Amino acid sequence: MALLEINHVKKTYKVRKFGHSYRLLAVNDVSFSVEKGKCVGLVGESGCGKSTLGRLITGLERPTEGEVCFTGTPIHPRDQHSKKLKFARDIQMVFQDSYDAVNPRFTASQIIEEPLKNLTQMSAIQRKEKVEQLLGQVGIPVGEKDKYALEFSGGQLQRVCIARALASGPQMLVLDEPLSSLDVSVQAQILNLLHDIKEELDLSYLLISHDLEAIYYLADAVVVMYGGQVMEQIDDIGFFNDMMHPYTRMLLSSTPAYQKKNKDDAQAEMIWMDLGVQKEGYQGCPYYGRCHLAVPECENNRPQMKEIRPGHHVACHQIK
Repeated sequence: MALLEINHVKKTYKVRKFGHSYRLLAVNDVSFSVEKGKCVGLVGESGCGKSTLGRLITGLERPTEGEVCFTGTPIHPRDQHSKKLKFARDIQMVFQDSYDAVNPRFTASQIIEEPLKNLTQMSAIQRKEKVEQLLGQVGIPVGEKDKYALEFSGGQLQRVCIARALASGPQMLVLDEPLSSLDVSVQAQILNLLHDIKEELDLSYLLISHDLEAIYYLADAVVVMYGGQVMEQIDDIGFFNDMMHPYTRMLLSSTPAYQKKNKDDAQAEMIWMDLGVQKEGYQGCPYYGRCHLAVPECENNRPQMKEIRPGHHVACHQIK
């Protein structure tokens, strides 16, 4: 049984614009799973619904439809506070902006100790020992435990945030763009740290990112989202360079490391103009307006995920 299962999850938001209100589909019928000890990379440009899905998984938001299950139990029970508390221990999140993710009045020690106070029964002495052990695990000298957030560099503070996420002894981390606000050299260090921690603690990861190189390095499987929907999914990272959806190929062609491999693909387009987000009730493919393979069927009928070979699924009318 998978550690985490996402079953036909939808999330809509009520939007009011120019006096008119409508419901916007941020996540639309998404399904996939995360196995114990594995890392699933969730890829897509800004606005595609990745972070919303991350908040649904961690219980910060509730799905409009569908369910998120952890070890076979729904994460959003109706009146079962004890189960919510258990999931808070088992699933932790590392946020994109480490400075916004912490209380600036807290020291590193207080930041890491907070989940120990709220989610465990440790004594003060035990919490102090655990904080020091976690600081060493993420590469922060114990002598810096009394520094405040603004006294750390971005990479150091992200390490503190990772230590905080590990404090409760979780089984899974949701990593929401953990590298995007860091320098390139620091990104590599944090990526190596996450890899080592995953192997050491046998953790499961959901790595949310638009950085395909980071996904390729850390992930075991990949899910590609656009407009709130899953466009392509591979269960084995070995298929990474063989992904076929037009949107995935566009993402690959816009990544310097893969431009030579994908020189026959269409030139990367400006991706900020159309995020593919649709109003509730839209029945077509969200990528229709940008796809060079689009046919009238794409506008009127949403493509369903189909297996084109074992462990490789694509949602596209034109790919057989």
